[in-house]
Amino acid sequence: MKYTVAKPVSVQKQAQVSIGGRPAQYKEWRMECYGGPAGTEKSGVYFTQRLWYLAARKLIIVDEFDTPNLSAILDQAKWS
Repeated sequence: MKYTVAKPVSVQKQAQVSIGGRPAQYKEWRMECYGGPAGTEKSGVYFTQRLWYLAARKLIIVDEFDTPNLSAILDQAKWS
């Protein structure tokens, strides 16, 4: 089956964190892949999507690939 759509199932984690010394909202979503011509057929295939939102900067960082050490990399961010 070709997966054409991913839909959120539930929030797995949620916290206030710091990215490079700036406050951010962090969420981990469990996402399910859907397929079929209209993208409505459940697949039973899931992945985790991680989001960091920095409201003051109006910036959202999305990780759909479970990038190793991304939290630590983002914590080293330098702002100008």
